Formats: sequence, C-alpha cells, structure tokens
Amino acid sequence: MMALVEALCSLFYLKTIFLGLGAIYLWRFVTNPLNSLPGPWGLPLIGCLPWLVTSKKEMQYLFLDWSKKYGKIFSFNICMKSVVVLNDYQSIHEGFYSADIQSRPEMTILMRSNKGKGVTNGSGVIWKDQRRFVLSLFRSFGIGKATYEDRISSEVNHLIKLLKSYESDSFNPNMPLSNAIANIICSVTFGKRYEYDDADFHKFLSVIYDNFKLVGEGGLLLIIPAFAYIPFGIPKRIIENTNCYRDFAWKIFEEHEKTLDESNVRDLVDAYLLRIKNNRDVDPKVFNLFNLVWVSGDLFTAGTETTAASLCWAILFAITHPETQVKVHEEMNRVVGKGVKPRMSDQPNLHYVNAFIAETQRMGDVAPLGVVHETSRDTQIGGYKIPKGTMVQSNLTAVFRDPQLWKDPDVFNPDRFINEDGMFFKPREFIPFCTGHRVCLGEQLARMELFIFIAHLMTTFTFSVPLDSPTPTLDGITGITRTPKPFKVCVKKRVT
Repeated sequence: MMALVEALCSLFYLKTIFLGLGAIYLWRFVTNPLNSLPGPWGLPLIGCLPWLVTSKKEMQYLFLDWSKKYGKIFSFNICMKSVVVLNDYQSIHEGFYSADIQSRPEMTILMRSNKGKGVTNGSGVIWKDQRRFVLSLFRSFGIGKATYEDRISSEVNHLIKLLKSYESDSFNPNMPLSNAIANIICSVTFGKRYEYDDADFHKFLSVIYDNFKLVGEGGLLLIIPAFAYIPFGIPKRIIENTNCYRDFAWKIFEEHEKTLDESNVRDLVDAYLLRIKNNRDVDPKVFNLFNLVWVSGDLFTAGTETTAASLCWAILFAITHPETQVKVHEEMNRVVGKGVKPRMSDQPNLHYVNAFIAETQRMGDVAPLGVVHETSRDTQIGGYKIPKGTMVQSNLTAVFRDPQLWKDPDVFNPDRFINEDGMFFKPREFIPFCTGHRVCLGEQLARMELFIFIAHLMTTFTFSVPLDSPTPTLDGITGITRTPKPFKVCVKKRVT
C-alpha cells in the first residue's frame, strides 16, 4: 500500500514539475519581445536544439539557409536561451558597435576549470581593463609595426629550414605552420620559443587544438549550465584539456616569479605579474593569476589556430590555382627583386600579394561565426527589440558568400580586390577579424604574420600538388575555426 502511495506521490511531483516548466516556457514565449523576430520554430523547453544537432550542414551554412527563409536577422531558442543571428554587414556592424551588446554569455564549463576570466570570455570592467592592458603591451613590444618584423622573420626562417628538408617528399603543411605560429605567440607570452619536436611543446599545443575542436563541436550547447556537468564526452575532455593548460601555465608563472626583473620586462607574463605586484590600486578581481591563465590562453586561442588555418588555406589555394602563385612571384620579382624577401615596408606596393591574402581570408573564412556576444540590457538591432540576456551571433559566411557583394562568391579570385587603377582595395564588408568594440585582439599581429609568412614562403618555394595525389578539395572542417581538410603539398626551392 505504501509503495502505491509513494508511486502516486512521485507521479504527482513529476506532473507538477512538468506543468511548472511548461507554464514558465509559455510565459516566456508570450512575453518575449523576440516573438516579433522571424525564425525557426522550436520544441518546448529545448527549442531548436534538435535541428542544430541533427543538421548535416555546418552551423554557418544552416544559419545561411535560415536567413534566406526568415531574413538577415532572425532568432531562435535553445534550452530556454534566446539567440539572435546577424547575417549581413549592416546588422553585424550595428550590433557589435552597440554598447548594449558587449558582454559574453557565461560558460559554466570553462569556469569549472579556472575561475578567472580573460579578454575573450570576460565582460564589463574585467574585459575592458584586460583588453586595454594587452593592447598597451602589444604597442610597447612594437607588435603591428616594423620593429616586430625581425622576430616574425626569424621564426619563418626556422620554418623554411624545416620545409627544405621535405623537398624530396610530400607532406601535410598544417603542423609545421601551426608550430611556427605558436612559437611567435610563445615568444610574446612566455618569452621563449620551442624546437618543433619538443615534447612539452607538442603536449601543450595538442590540448589547445583539441579544445578548439571540442568547443566547435559543442557549439551553443556550451552555454547550457547542465552541459558542463556531464561526466563524459565533450564536457569531460574540455575540462581535462583546460586543467592541463592551466597547470602548464602555472609552472611558467612560477618560473617567471623567481626571475622577475622590473628593468627587463621579457613578455606578457612578466608585465602582468609586475602589474599585480606594484600597483596597489589594481582591482584584484581584474588582475590576478586566474585571469592571467585566461589572458595567456586567449593569445593562443585567438592567435595560433586562426592564423595557422589561414596559412594552410593560402597554400591550398596556391596549389589549386597555380596561376595566382605565378602572379605573386612575378609581382615580388618586379617590386622587391628576384629572390629578395619582402619587408613590411614593401607591403603597400605589393598589390596582388595583398589581394591574394585578402581573398584567402574571404574564401578560407576561418572564423565563420566569430565569438558570440550577449546583451547587457534591453536594446534594438535593425529596429527589432532585443531583450537583456539574449545571445547575439554573427554569421560572417553570409557576408563573405553574398552574391550581392561578391561576383561568383564561391570562386577564388584575388583580382576582386584590385581596382581599375591596379591598386589593392578592401570593401567595407571585408571583415575577416569581425568588427565592433570586441574585434579580434590579435588582429595587428595576425596581419603581420600573414604577410611575412606568405611573402617569405613564396619567395623561397613553389608549392604544388603531389604528382601521385588528386587535386585537394576546397571543402573545410568547421570547429571554432574553419580549416582545410587534410591535404599534402610538395615544395620546390625557387631558382634565384
């Protein structure tokens, strides 16, 4: 008898909970200002989650399809969280320059590993002060200016030496390029470079790249707090990787503290530790070791995978469109001199090289969805009311593949960035680093890296498809970044 009573009570409680959740969902649906925005319908409580996880298309292309049906600005729900997607330059520019849309959604899964916040995941004062600090440090190091050129060129020389050893064989360029770019970030952040075969270096990079892949696979699920506590699969691996990076960074912080010298600031870690040590007016909630873990990690996540992916795309486009490689070689021979490696001072005169890089960024589309924002108060975009706490997602793929902006948008054509006078120009809609107040932190460094790496590599080598391999596909693989599918390449030293 008691068992029957307990069963009935349990059933009553379950019905009460279900009806309560249903009432909350109905109330939120009726009162939500986003109901004026078009968008796909969703199921109670879980919203459009099933459409996202079962779609065979990458998310940016799914959003592109939805934009054709619902408009350039549309909304949907996922697990009772509202998302607005911006699919054209005008709405992205308006939204991301709005002071009301500068926050980040809370990601419980990341906070479980490290309670700090850096530039990418921070909001409010934490974000502003950390970003200001890093940009000031970049300026003092000369990043984005010719004074930093020699450091990048030195790393390219290490890479060129490695690639020369591959001349008799084909190889996948992804890892050599990733190692070289990561070493530049290591130099800025930790004050040292690693040999490409260093075991610690490989382990360190593997957890960063694995998390890039996992966060991309998890997508918008990462903003669901309950997702962070699933003890297996993607959540478990993200936490393990984040713990591994935190422990690696912590050891480096301890080493720096032992050799800290105010008269010789070697890198970002030194500068940050001195900021904590010497400034009594510094808010400990803003500048602390937990935040330093995230700030250093931000430089690697924002400055390694995206740039390395862009370089991989550049090589892929060069071997699948060899006529563009010939034009790059001809221009460098004419402007700089045969066999002479261009310097940053040559960049304004290398119009086709700049156009090749820009078209690589447009077609490669390495950050198709950027980084999600969140509204900090009720606001508007494109005349639509957007309530506080709404996630706002840009879709750069919709901009870069818009036939109204780009003729034959699926065709690789650097000449689209050359005007009638033969000069390189950039349309306002060309925003590979996104736009707004939270534009990519490492944009200036990435621009330098792309030019120096591509110009120096193409001065030294001719890249080609291996004779025993088919022409590689131009399809990509999308995580946080969009990378080429694995391919092999041959290099041949150019005759000077």
